[in-house]
Amino acid sequence: MYQNRLCHTVSVLLFLFIISCKTKTNGPAYTVHEIIKADNAGDIEKIISLYTNDAILIPAGKPNIIGRDSIRNNYKTIFSTSKLDLHPLIIEVNQSDDLAVIEGVISGKVFILKDSSTMVVNDKFLMTSKNVAGNWKIHRLMWGKNE
Repeated sequence: MYQNRLCHTVSVLLFLFIISCKTKTNGPAYTVHEIIKADNAGDIEKIISLYTNDAILIPAGKPNIIGRDSIRNNYKTIFSTSKLDLHPLIIEVNQSDDLAVIEGVISGKVFILKDSSTMVVNDKFLMTSKNVAGNWKIHRLMWGKNE
């Protein structure tokens, strides 16, 4: 009887853990999956809709990219020269009210259109998100090589 109750308790806890690990369709981690999906599709309008008006991209070793217009121009340059095939791995999400910090890794490939070469991507990222009128938007995004 004790073993049956223990097995049942473990099963229930495992089920609850699995459910809690799934990405909410309105949570901050969902935004990571949406931005990568839009990146891979080359969908600039979807990408821009996922950023706050005052968003800042902070690429390692390069100047910050400030505001949606500059972010749009950055993506236009990326998509005019390459095709992306990226995959996110979320390591941690820390959320407090309408702010969240998400840590993760992006892996995949960038296909260079000019010469059909391929670059392997293995970057780490740190993203802050804001809940804006019920939608999680990227407020700051910092990334660099995952060495």
